[in-house]
Order: sequence, then structure tokens, then C-alpha cells
Amino acid sequence: MRATARLSIAYSFWLALVLAVLLVWRARSSRPNIIIILVDALRRDHVGCYGYHRDITPSIDDLARSSIIFDTAIAQATSTKMSVGSLFSSLYPSVHTAIENQGHGMTGDVLPSNVRTLAEVLRDHGYMTIGVSGNPHVSPVFGFDQGFMLFKCVDYFGDQASVNADLLTDLALKSVLSNPGRPYFLYLHYMNTHAPYALPPPYDSMFVDTRKGSPTEAAILSQWMKVCPYLATGDRRTDVVAEDVPPIIDRYDGTIAYTDACVGRLLATLEGENKLRNTIIVLLADHGEEFLEHGNIGHVGTLYDELIRIPMILRMPQRRHAGRRILDIVEVVDLFPTILEYAGVGFDADDICGRSLMGLIKDGTPVRSDAYSEHYQFARSLRTVRHKYIYPRVSSVKEQLFDLESDPRECGNIASVHADLVGHYKAMVEGRAADLDEMRNRLGIAGESVAIGEGTREILRALGYIN
Repeated sequence: MRATARLSIAYSFWLALVLAVLLVWRARSSRPNIIIILVDALRRDHVGCYGYHRDITPSIDDLARSSIIFDTAIAQATSTKMSVGSLFSSLYPSVHTAIENQGHGMTGDVLPSNVRTLAEVLRDHGYMTIGVSGNPHVSPVFGFDQGFMLFKCVDYFGDQASVNADLLTDLALKSVLSNPGRPYFLYLHYMNTHAPYALPPPYDSMFVDTRKGSPTEAAILSQWMKVCPYLATGDRRTDVVAEDVPPIIDRYDGTIAYTDACVGRLLATLEGENKLRNTIIVLLADHGEEFLEHGNIGHVGTLYDELIRIPMILRMPQRRHAGRRILDIVEVVDLFPTILEYAGVGFDADDICGRSLMGLIKDGTPVRSDAYSEHYQFARSLRTVRHKYIYPRVSSVKEQLFDLESDPRECGNIASVHADLVGHYKAMVEGRAADLDEMRNRLGIAGESVAIGEGTREILRALGYIN
């Protein structure tokens, strides 16, 4: 009897152990793959599913048809380092502190090592984490490889600039297809839509104005730099005039068409290799692009909607909720908790700024009534459905208030005639800023910087990031 009892106990122990292992394996194997595709400087209103008149995004539009489209997605900044830092960490820029370069590019802020990124969380829960980037700011130099088991960069520079999106796509496919079978997280950052809008044939002649011809990459960069307040003196020169803009937009649209073709190739190849089953796909921009709507070219001087209101598309596994268009305000920082909640990965909501969108997606539960954005040390903004308030932090920036219902292009500043609203929004921004300072201190995040090598400075200089 004793032998039988011991045998029964041993059998029960091993059965429990096997079941536990199976449960862990099933939990891991059932977790979704995650793909985030970021198209640098992609304007929302230059994408077909957001109403653009040119048919230049058939692949993105096809993805959108099986996805959720967020109509009022707001980026937390107007520059890549700040915006992607917020995407990766679910923290506003003033909390994660990866903001700018200093001393004409001799040093630059990094994403601090104690900022916990989405890649780190997913890696620690069994994901293969892969980063592929064409933007020099989103690179190991500035700490953006944190949590990625594999991170590869392709410089958007020199002879390879025009085919950068193809090279990035090839690297992403190779990395994912060699993944041994566990769930993967892929972050892919396309760059050709950033000035100087380098692109290969036939895309370089898609919209050539036969009267003037299409401007060269060098000419575009020269025009772009004329009004680039990056180099910030605060000088808002107007060397670029309205007649210069259409051929620049033609070139920009060509880069969108080229990048869209690469997105299509990426997704078609992964689908053909059975790598998109049970996969979350996000496509978004880090910010938009200006074409003299408010006196600037590029994406450096303002917090207007052409820069912070971005395209954001989310395809769920099994294409759940496909075809939904959500009008509510959401923020880029909301993607971090949304992805983790769907994947069944825990997180501390008190240590991030984002809010999961799963309730909004499932049953329309409101998530937020306003969106908050930052522009370096110059300004902050608060955007509601009805209003945009821009809070100046330096004398060269004006306090501004816009009624987005009657003035969606933000042409008429009504701050001087609505002191009550200005006071209300000003108090909200100042309260938010104080809360974020307290959060940064509580999390123990201190700004970190790194010396930038000459090779990286040369690339940053060529892209207009430094003088």
C-alpha cells in the first residue's frame, strides 16, 4: 500500500509539473506577434484612408480596411527623438527626457537606461524583440535599442538613401523569418518620407511638373533649411514662397508611394510565410510635415495639427473590430498599455502616461478628453475636440487658442477675445506639467546625454537636424 501511495504521489507530482509547463507554453505560444511600422513625417491628410485625393497609399489603405482607424490620434511631440521616446516608454517627453541635441550636435540626449521600454517588457515575457531603423536618432547611439535583442540601422544617407525603405524591409523580413518560432515584436522605422525625400525611379518622377521639373534632393534640403527653426534662433524667415511648395509636395508624395510599396511587400511576404497569424499590426507616424500652412517647411516649429495629428491604424489578430473608425482623441502613449493588455502582459499603470484603448475599442468607453504635446523647451499644447491651446514657454512663441470646429486649419488666434478659456486651459497645462515633473522625480529619471561621433553628426547635418 505504501509503495502504491508513493507511486500515486509521484505520478500526481509529475502530472502537475507537465500541466504547468504546458500552461506556460500555451500562454506564450498564444501571445500575439506585434509589428509597429512607423513612417517618419507622414502626414495624416496624405493617406488615402484619411481622404487624400492622390492614390499613393494602396497598401496602407488595404491594411486600414481590415483595421481600426483612429481619426484623432495625437503625437506627443513634433520631432522624432521626443515622439518615439514617448511611443517606446508611454511617457511624455518631459518625463523620459530624450529631447534634443546640444552644441551644434556635439552631444545629444539619450533615452535614459532606467526608462522601461515596451521592448524590454516584451523581451522579459518571452518575445523575440527586433528593431530596424533608418532614423539616426532611433539608434543605439541614443539608447533606443533598449530591450531589443536585435537592432539594425540603415543610414538614410549617401548612395543608399534612395533605396533606404527597401533595405529596411529586407532586414526586417530576414530578422522575422529567421525567428525560431516564439512570438516576436518588430519595430520598423521608415525614413524616405523625411527631407530630403530621397527615392528611386520610377517614384522620383511620379508627379514631375513638366514646366518646372521636380526639385533635386539637394534643392529640397536647401529650401527646407531656409526656414528650419531647429537651428533655433527663433528666426521665422520666409525664403520659401508658396510657388516653391507644389513641386516639394510632389516629391514628398513620391516618397510616400515608395514607402507604401515597401509596406505592402513586407506584409505580403510575412503573410505568405504564415508569420501574420495572431499578429497585432500598428502603422503610424511620429509627426507630420509642414508645407507653409503656418510659415514653415518641415516639422520643427509648431504644435499645429499638420504636425501632431497623425495617421494611426491598428489591426487586431483575426481582424477583430475591422472597419471601425474611432473619432475620440487618443495619444501615441496609449499604444504601450493597449498592446500589453491585449497580449496579457502586466504593467504598472501608475508608471506610465498612456491609457489602454481596449475599452474604447470594445465598447466605446471613453479614454481621455484631451491630448497633451510638447515642442522642445519652446511650447506645450492641449488639444480637445473643440479647441487647441498653445502654451508659450519662450517669448518668441505666442499664446494661441483656436476653435477647431469653425477653424480646423488653425488660422485665427482667438486667445485675445476668450480670456476665460485661455485661463482654463493655461491652468490645465501648468497642472499637467507639474504632475509630469513629480512623476519624473518619483521614477528617478534624470536626463542623460552622449557625445556624438563625427559620422553620426554628418548624417544628422545632412538631414537638417543640426547646423
